[in-house]
Amino acid sequence: MRMKALRFAILFALLARVPGAYAAATIEEADFAFQNQKMEQAIQLYQRVLQGDPQALEAKVGLAYCYYVKRQYPRATALVNEVLATNSTHIRGLLLRARLYTQSGNLETAKLALQQAAEVAPNNAEVHTALGNVLYSLGDAKEADVHYNTARSLVRPGR
Repeated sequence: MRMKALRFAILFALLARVPGAYAAATIEEADFAFQNQKMEQAIQLYQRVLQGDPQALEAKVGLAYCYYVKRQYPRATALVNEVLATNSTHIRGLLLRARLYTQSGNLETAKLALQQAAEVAPNNAEVHTALGNVLYSLGDAKEADVHYNTARSLVRPGR
């Protein structure tokens, strides 16, 4: 019992000295909950991080993805716009913005957002796959194939 109390006191002291450590741990928990499709838990954890640090971009994007999955598109859009206003090259933010444009049927604007993401992160297979999908939907199969091939080359084993 005394050892538990001592461990708790040490952990509390570390967290008090490094406030970002708690936020990082909570973001990891929230990401884990999101990946396991526990949206309500993920939302609560991301919101907890944002209460402590309203400018935590990863928490805002994570929360925006939760709202996207729950089809609460206006809330997701507002959060992703906040993130991109702060950091216009935030790759997860750019990807989500493109997904929101795609979902609303605005493929030309989604294409522009994904092209910007490809400039920021040229070695991101997810960006090239999404851009290929949008280009294919717009009828540009040749350019879509270029991005699909780029994505394939980025995920090959041994790379």
